[in-house]
Amino acid sequence: MLNIVDVYTKEMMGKLVFVSITGLQVARLLEPISEQRQSPHTITCDNGAEYTSKAMFFWSKER
Repeated sequence: MLNIVDVYTKEMMGKLVFVSITGLQVARLLEPISEQRQSPHTITCDNGAEYTSKAMFFWSKER
C-alpha cells in the first residue's frame, strides 16, 4: 500500500494498493497530483525499491 500525504496539511492526496508496486505505477499516480498541485520538492519514503527505479528517476528529472 502506498499513501501519498502532504506532510504540512496532513491531507491524503493519493492511495495505491497492489501486491507489488512498481516505479511506473508510482509515477502514474503522482502525475495527476502534480498537475493539480505543485510538484513536491522532496519525496520521503520508509523503504521500497520502487522509489529508486528508473521510472521514478526519469519522472523526477522531467519535473
